[in-house]
Amino acid sequence: MKNKLKKKRFIRLQLLAVLLSVTVGSVTLFNDPVSLKAAELTSSEISESVQTTDQSVAETMASSSTSATAESINQPSGKDDAKISSEDTAISEESLPGVPTLRAAAPFSAAEDAWIPEQQSIIKFEQAETNYLGGIALDAAGKVWTWGYNIHGMLGTNRPIVPATYAGGMERLDYFVKNNIEVVDIEAGYHTNYAVDINGVVYAWGRGNEGQMGNGTVTPNNPVPVVVTSLTGKKIVKISTSIEASSFTYAMDDKGNVYAWGYADDYRIPDKISYQSVASEVPSLSAIDIVDFDLGNKHGIVLDKEGRVYVWGSDAFGQIGDGSSTTPAVYPKEVAYFADKKVKQVSASFESNLVLTEDGKVFQWGQIYKTAAPVNVSLPEEVKIDSSSAGYMPQVASVTAGRMVNYFTDTNGRVWSWGYNTYYSWGTDGSLPSKLNHSVAVATQMPKTLGDGDTEGVINVPKAPVFSGHTYGQAYASFLSYQNHGQWSSIGDGLHPTIYDKKYSVTDKEPTGDSHTNVYLLNKQGERLVYVIKVDDDGTYHGNYYIAEDSYNGAWAVMLSNKELPAGVTSETSFPAIKESERGWIGLSVDIDTFDFTGNNLKEMPYVQSINTYQSSTLFLDPAGNLYKTGLDGSGTVAWGWDYSTYERGTAGNNAANGLYNMYTYEVMFMRGAPRMSAPSVTVDKPESKKYVSQDLSESVKLTIELDGAMHDEQLNISVEPELREAKYVVMPYDSSDENVVNSTPTKEDFMSAYNSGAYEKGDYIQKNPDWDLVHNLSEKPITLTDDSVTVKDNSVVWVYTETLAYTQKMSQVTRAVYDNFYTDAVITHNGMAYGQTDELYQKTSQNVTKVTKDKIADKVGFPLDTEGNIIGEPSQPPTYGYDEVSVSKFDEAVLPTFITSDETTIAKLKEQYRSDMLEKAEKDYTDSGAAWNKEIEDAYQAWVDTWFDDWFENEWLMRYASVWKWHEPQSSQKTYTLNGVDKTNNDDLTAATGELPVSESYTHTFYYTKDAAKFAQVHYLGVDREGDQLDQFRMSSEEVLKGVTYRRIPPDLLETLNVTAKKYMTQDGQPPTEFPLDLSVAAELGSAGEAEFMIPLGQDLNSELTVIFIYEPPNVHLNVRQVILNANYLIPLPDNGYLSVANVKLTDSQQAASSKNLISASGKSDTRVAFTPYILTKEKGYDGMLVSWITPQYYQYEGYVLTSEEDAHNLSGLVTSPEVKLDYTSTDAYWLTIYLSPTDETTGLFSWDSATNDFGTIKP
Repeated sequence: MKNKLKKKRFIRLQLLAVLLSVTVGSVTLFNDPVSLKAAELTSSEISESVQTTDQSVAETMASSSTSATAESINQPSGKDDAKISSEDTAISEESLPGVPTLRAAAPFSAAEDAWIPEQQSIIKFEQAETNYLGGIALDAAGKVWTWGYNIHGMLGTNRPIVPATYAGGMERLDYFVKNNIEVVDIEAGYHTNYAVDINGVVYAWGRGNEGQMGNGTVTPNNPVPVVVTSLTGKKIVKISTSIEASSFTYAMDDKGNVYAWGYADDYRIPDKISYQSVASEVPSLSAIDIVDFDLGNKHGIVLDKEGRVYVWGSDAFGQIGDGSSTTPAVYPKEVAYFADKKVKQVSASFESNLVLTEDGKVFQWGQIYKTAAPVNVSLPEEVKIDSSSAGYMPQVASVTAGRMVNYFTDTNGRVWSWGYNTYYSWGTDGSLPSKLNHSVAVATQMPKTLGDGDTEGVINVPKAPVFSGHTYGQAYASFLSYQNHGQWSSIGDGLHPTIYDKKYSVTDKEPTGDSHTNVYLLNKQGERLVYVIKVDDDGTYHGNYYIAEDSYNGAWAVMLSNKELPAGVTSETSFPAIKESERGWIGLSVDIDTFDFTGNNLKEMPYVQSINTYQSSTLFLDPAGNLYKTGLDGSGTVAWGWDYSTYERGTAGNNAANGLYNMYTYEVMFMRGAPRMSAPSVTVDKPESKKYVSQDLSESVKLTIELDGAMHDEQLNISVEPELREAKYVVMPYDSSDENVVNSTPTKEDFMSAYNSGAYEKGDYIQKNPDWDLVHNLSEKPITLTDDSVTVKDNSVVWVYTETLAYTQKMSQVTRAVYDNFYTDAVITHNGMAYGQTDELYQKTSQNVTKVTKDKIADKVGFPLDTEGNIIGEPSQPPTYGYDEVSVSKFDEAVLPTFITSDETTIAKLKEQYRSDMLEKAEKDYTDSGAAWNKEIEDAYQAWVDTWFDDWFENEWLMRYASVWKWHEPQSSQKTYTLNGVDKTNNDDLTAATGELPVSESYTHTFYYTKDAAKFAQVHYLGVDREGDQLDQFRMSSEEVLKGVTYRRIPPDLLETLNVTAKKYMTQDGQPPTEFPLDLSVAAELGSAGEAEFMIPLGQDLNSELTVIFIYEPPNVHLNVRQVILNANYLIPLPDNGYLSVANVKLTDSQQAASSKNLISASGKSDTRVAFTPYILTKEKGYDGMLVSWITPQYYQYEGYVLTSEEDAHNLSGLVTSPEVKLDYTSTDAYWLTIYLSPTDETTGLFSWDSATNDFGTIKP
């Protein structure tokens, strides 16, 4: 044994030296593929102690890693791990210049627990322990599982011991199954295992050379469990065994009595020596009120109920803790250091102890590895903690002592470790040289992440398949194993599985035979991928997955020394899809949905519930019952699985019978060999069809559960018959603000919270369907369960929760179904508008609106909305039936006029608008000219318009108006809208052929039309006085008119401002004249309402213009006057005429007179009809009346006057005798006036009237 150990040490020295040269001179070495193989072997040999043989270094380096015989690989190392001392060559951290530090994760929050994954295996493990080259675990059903090397029959499965056999996956012990034994505790030794059943009976199997079976025998090989008969009648509640091959075991019964058996030398068992094959009581321990105890190599440690600590056995390394390293303790001796400290947990391993006090402090003593060379600590010392490694000071939950590395877990479920990492016991991610043989003296939070596999056998090789910036040699180191075994590891021997391996990804076919060269990886879309390493522009190499064309038939993985891709391979990159059966465990290491094969997204280490360690391997157990392992050795230590395949062909040792036992992982990874089963298929059919709210329809929730998976596996030694335990549902109205509705990955806790909240409709499918309470038996075909009793009438989200029990795995899942197929109706129309104006040519119409979406519901469109009226989905993630699309098309130009003139609504609106515009223009013209606009004027104007407008509008203007519009350019004649709730600015882009609509009950698309300028003309207006000179105060805005249409316009009244009113008008082509005075000879009288009438004929020039000229004159009043003689005297001559004078005056003060005018009227006797003489008089500005005066002839006298505003009302009954006659023109502009005279009594004689005397000749009108 010593010679072999020396040979191993020599080989290790040589190999490490080579490793150093590879690290320092990697670029030069890796440029030569021949040298690469030697370096690869060196890296592999240094890290796999179990593979080392007696062959020389030269022989080792000259042989291929895949040519080693199965026999040399399968054998355990042969070294006695307990005897490896500091003489073993160790390279300190300082010995590796340039070695990178450990990869660190971000600091954690002190209040943040580590995450707890789902149970990944059908086995929920409740306890797990590791022994040398194997392990043992207890499941929730009380059954025992083992794996690893079957030396001495320690698997307990009655497998052959010679030749050596292994369990590459886990196997359930048949002994406890057939005998219906429920195990509650297990204990693992070096090659011996123990189990305690619910009745306190102890069972043992494996190595029995030193009496470990406790039944009076020293039989070396015990391949099945046997009862420790020497404990018969005692109910054992606690058991512990030492961890070397020559082991001893202690057990305590329910009365507190302690028993021991096995190898007793060196004070292992007080008062005993040699091999004790029968358990005997240890009185010195029975006397202690024990809470816990644990065993090292040659010593034991005890904790009593008072928190006191006792140690017995060897003190060669200071294990007793009394300050001495020379005096063993034959009997339990209290550790005085803790006299004033209450201890809550103890742990022992090899030659050291670890305890946890109630105040959360950790103490260690014995053989302690703070560096590569251990030190003997004979008094307990407090373990220092590097809180900066986690970002918080941990509260310690439990401690685990190891040979060279110690551990504790904190209350957040994270692992802290310290010591010498010669066996990769840290389990950290990173290149092997960056962590091998490093040491940490203080407790440090590590490992931080789960591993991805031993991808980096040496420094500076690519960590993962997608990489860049590496040399040829660095890239080739990983490519070789990937090409040969589909395994991404630069160690290159196919024995180091990683999460990137081809075996765990989806391929176009399963490989058969010895090759997988033409088995292609597939991405999630089912496209074939080719893995290519090629040269970048900077001369370095990069690797990636590229989509292959259908014609490609080359190798699945290619390494090139140029920049070009192989023929038939596109430049589009993608990632392989992971097999459904492998997603669970890979998803523990990375986020499976964003897994990009770069090695950059490793997940945090899950919550660790317990740790069990041997010097070269460590087991971690999480609360969900998942196991994780890191270990130096092969021989089944990591239980990678039974599924030997083409990918493992040619690798050392692995085979169909023993499974993947010769696999290694120096990082913490899930123990893939634990049996896994997929949950039942639960599907809820997607919505059957699109529905519109106006249809008042409902949708059935069609649930299908495929209960399958009953299985029996000989290698696992297990039969599983899944049982449906629960099937419930909740229906949630689609409310985007409801966190449950938007939760796309609801958990069991989420479901139960929603189910019990009372906020939603809920139900139990098993209550609805009592026959669903069933088990899928091995003999049955898959069972299909269906239900469509649940219905929804609006957009909803349905959660269906199912729970199936498969052995000890409760497979719960929440299936989410989205019913987003109810669409709220919307009305899509279009209208026509004059471009750049507010004129609406035609109102909204649904004609020429066509539904583009093909859903057999042609007459309805709408939006899928939630309860708050918000759109469901988004353009990149539309609802199940997408978003409705609607096409809106313009009218043909021949149809447009007909549509305009036939649309009563449009006509009414146009009529109202045009009339309103006319009134607005008239008022503006008045006010702009300084004239007052009032209701009286407006009413008069409206009354005038009423006399002609309707007939003119419908029969003349409208027909012409409808024909003058042409299509506006540029503008899309058709636009397709997507009803997706997006308010897009391109809806305002007239040229855009597509658009997106915000949520609304209706939307109107506007088509724009432009006036045909040739059919319009511009009309200007001008005001002049009666001399033809321009009136500067006149304002009448120009306007656009239709050619061929007669227009009528009333000019503003300037009476108040200029004392003139429009009397006449004339038209003149072109713009208003600029030279005055104008010739007004062709002017025509305004209409009866003072209006001008004009029309511009069709066919005139494109830019036709017309000026309408209004002629203004002062205002006139009408006076009709006569003179009548009452009681005529034949003796006095009758006047032939009357002679009058009129003057403009103010009625309030007739003395203020303006211009005057003489008048001559008819004159006659009252018994004859005397005609009125009419006069038109000018009314001066500022004067509101006229004063009439007259001449009374000689021999006549004034009798009075009659004044009326109507001729017919004129008679003597209204005679006024006042000598003053005033005419009030504020209320009327016409009067009839009669002056009455009569002869006087004076007798003059016949014909004595002297005209000269009367001076009649001087009176002129």
